[in-house]
Amino acid sequence: MSPRARFILIAGLLAFAAVSVRLGIWQLHRLAERRAANAAAAAARAEEEAREFAARQAQLQAAGRVAAEVAHQLKNPLGIINTAAWSLQKALNENRTPNGQQITMIREEIDRCDRIITQLMGYARLAEGRVEKLDVAEAVDRAIAEVFPPGADLDVEVRRD
Repeated sequence: MSPRARFILIAGLLAFAAVSVRLGIWQLHRLAERRAANAAAAAARAEEEAREFAARQAQLQAAGRVAAEVAHQLKNPLGIINTAAWSLQKALNENRTPNGQQITMIREEIDRCDRIITQLMGYARLAEGRVEKLDVAEAVDRAIAEVFPPGADLDVEVRRD
C-alpha cells in the first residue's frame, strides 16, 4: 500500500473514530437529558403527592377536632338525659308517680342536642337534602311508639284527623 493510500486510510479511520466518539457523546448527552427530565418529573410528582398528603392530613385533623368537639358537646346533655331517665325508671319500678321535672330536663337536653346537630349540619352545608316518599301515618305511629313506649303505661290519647 502506498504511503498516500495509508494516509487516506488512517485519515478515514480517524474521521470515523471522531464521528463515532461524537455520536457516543451525543447519545450519552441525550441519555443524561432524559434521566434528568425523568428525575425532575419524579421530583415534581413526589412534591405534588406530598402537598396532597399534607392537605389530606390537615383535613383529617380538622375533622377530628370537630368530631371531638361535637362528642364533647353531646356527651353532657346525654349524661343528663340518662340520669333523668334512670330517675324516671326508678320511680316507675317503685310504683311512684314520676317527677315532671325529669321529663322537662329530658326535653330541654334533647333540644340542646338538636341545636348542636343543627349547627354542625350548617357547618357542613348539608342543605342539598333528599326527596323520598314518606308514609306519614306510619312515621307518626313510629314517633308515638318512641315517645310513649307501650310498657310505660302512660295515660295519653292521640287523635288523628
